[in-house]
Amino acid sequence: MQSAFGGIDFGTSNSTVGVIRDGRARLVALEGEQHTLPSAVFFN
Repeated sequence: MQSAFGGIDFGTSNSTVGVIRDGRARLVALEGEQHTLPSAVFFN
């Protein structure tokens, strides 16, 4: 089984997700080809 590690950068303006798989780091495309999305927090 392969090991994979992930991280979330939840910034004040933008957020992104990265993974390390097979010793290689890459950013995850979150929406289309975009690697960052505007950050938002909602609560009720």
